[in-house]
Amino acid sequence: MLRVSTRLSTRAAAALLAAALLAFAACGGPSEEASAPGKAETIIRQAALAHGGEHADRVKIEFDFREYHYVIALDGGRFQYERARPDSAGYIRDVLNNEGFRREIDGARVELSREADSSYASSLNAVAYFMLLPFKLTDDAVQARYLSEDDILGEPYHEIEVTFERAGGGDDYQDRYVYWFHRDRHTMDYFAYDYQTSDAGTRFRKAYNARTVGGVRFQDYLNFTSETIAAPGDPIEQMDSLLAIQALDTVSVIEKTNIVVEKTGE
Repeated sequence: MLRVSTRLSTRAAAALLAAALLAFAACGGPSEEASAPGKAETIIRQAALAHGGEHADRVKIEFDFREYHYVIALDGGRFQYERARPDSAGYIRDVLNNEGFRREIDGARVELSREADSSYASSLNAVAYFMLLPFKLTDDAVQARYLSEDDILGEPYHEIEVTFERAGGGDDYQDRYVYWFHRDRHTMDYFAYDYQTSDAGTRFRKAYNARTVGGVRFQDYLNFTSETIAAPGDPIEQMDSLLAIQALDTVSVIEKTNIVVEKTGE
């Protein structure tokens, strides 16, 4: 069991830091270099390659996460996400693909309410989305903007904001993300997000346990939140600074096991 302690002994320091960072951010917009056309997209493409993007277009990925077994199948523009687990009601299998979502129990389709259908589809899509980062950042609906160069725990990073167009951005198109890509290795080592769903809030994730399976880089994550940057609209791009002073609280550990990768096309 991994234990993580990142709580600052006093919240006063975190509050002062957050206030100072907000004041600094208000002094001006991004630099001329930061706003250069295509810079963010170029860095994202470099990261996709560093994570094995050349292997991730036509592929089947299987893994275990918490109580479910997942299967992600990609074939160009076609996709299918599945998760399954045994239950007292039978063997539950959820499927989300280009045609929509369905739930099966022991192979028979189950009729769901609109709310349950949407909730199950959203949670399955979220797991697949995070598993497929940074490749999903090349989707057409992504709007990437270079923010700045940054340093986290003595390492150099590019800091990039990602938002989504309403058309093609899914139900969560209003969410805002910030990613930190290592300037030398091009790896996606940290990201934060501001989500606008019914349980709105903010999160910051730190990658660890990186390994390559079938040419694709996979990472587990420490998942944090903050009492000072906690509400939608708060400056999530400052959460890396809270990490540096140990002012983040651990929410969970995101671990995937038994990963298998199979190429499905040329």
